[in-house]
Amino acid sequence: MTNARPIAPVDLAAVRADDAARAIARDWRRLTAAGHSAGEGGGGGRTLVACSAGADSTALLLALAAETDNLVVAYIRHDMRPRQETDIELAQMRDLAEALSLPSVTADVRCAAESARGEGNRGRGGGNNEAAARRARYHALPGSAGQHACPFVAVGHHADDLLETQIMWFIRGASLRGLGSLRPKRTLSRRVTLIRPMLSITRDDARRLCTLA
Repeated sequence: MTNARPIAPVDLAAVRADDAARAIARDWRRLTAAGHSAGEGGGGGRTLVACSAGADSTALLLALAAETDNLVVAYIRHDMRPRQETDIELAQMRDLAEALSLPSVTADVRCAAESARGEGNRGRGGGNNEAAARRARYHALPGSAGQHACPFVAVGHHADDLLETQIMWFIRGASLRGLGSLRPKRTLSRRVTLIRPMLSITRDDARRLCTLA
């Protein structure tokens, strides 16, 4: 017998009425439209939503859940942060997924060793902790998506992330390829596509969405 506390369902009415949430839903449908025009009935492919329990990914999840239930919520846990912290985030993600009546999945990845090996390349932009964790997450996402029949993985990058990335690449004298590193859609694997439905909204929009549900 368990003592699990009941999780109250989330009321998405206010989220559904929000302009930023509508923009996210519109771009999600456009980005998941395969081989046809993304009109009112276009797009909407089953999507794995990468959720860290932070404000940006929570806003993404709320906006998409207000639009569809064809979602799976994923938390990718790496070994470069204290287990106690990631346990808290994982519990928050699972609670939110349950409140939204959505399935959830967790994947554990190892990236500390990779970061340590690349420590000497820090000045060239490789091997630092953040980059190693990001690579490990992106490596794990296609497997989780495939296991749950999700041809799309959605992540919570927004317009402010895009601007900050562009400024960073300009400072470094990046090529045009580098400036496109946060493009709305890219291939993760043969069967899985990464999408960024939040690039038309700001960080403040995302924070506001989190207060509506």
